[in-house]
Amino acid sequence: VCRLSVFTTSPHSLQMSSYKLFWRKCSGAFAVESTLRLTNTPFTRVKVNPAKREDALLRVNPMCQVPVLEFTSNNQTTVITEASACALHLAECQAAKTALDNDEQLVLPSIHEQPCDRAMCLRLMMLANTNYEACNQFNHPERYTTGRDLEGVKQASLQRAMATWKIVEKLVQSVDVNVLLPGRAVTLADLWIAMTAAWYPEQQVLEAECPTVYGIKNFVKNHAVLQPVWKAYGMDYYLQ
Repeated sequence: VCRLSVFTTSPHSLQMSSYKLFWRKCSGAFAVESTLRLTNTPFTRVKVNPAKREDALLRVNPMCQVPVLEFTSNNQTTVITEASACALHLAECQAAKTALDNDEQLVLPSIHEQPCDRAMCLRLMMLANTNYEACNQFNHPERYTTGRDLEGVKQASLQRAMATWKIVEKLVQSVDVNVLLPGRAVTLADLWIAMTAAWYPEQQVLEAECPTVYGIKNFVKNHAVLQPVWKAYGMDYYLQ
């Protein structure tokens, strides 16, 4: 039986098999796969085409969207949809495992450290996530109006996204850590900022107006673990 997981069970008590990630290029599955790789979590990929409404994808997500994570826990198959929910689940499980095993393996920071750090990480993550919808609005304006002014819808999406990026820019400049320091640990906020920044259509404008946001994008893009993931997902779509 498959069911959507709200993840009310403690990560300590779960006996999980390998994850199955349903994905496609240029999708939020990039951030989920990045989290899987950064936390050394075993997984397999299932490439799907949502536009074809394939049975394999409809089985796990009636909305026919990616990403989807499927795994078996305590002899029960569980499905998680929505990229942010998938990544938070993975980070919490890894933090719990590390605490339980007293293991120093790579863990995404700001999920299990100081509450203020975790709060800022989540705030930045969710702010960047709002631009996920702005990207869809730009690429599919016909979905957001019953009128004919599709270009107006696209321009409104750019304005909305840039307003959000300027807020994110001020926030990342205010933190105590040099977010552009080479070799520092990657956070979930980095993944979401990089992913949605890559999808902003006017890359030169983003670099000029929000240089720190743009720098975080390049930091993730060039990370040793994430570089092949970035390439596989075609994240430089607007630089081609």
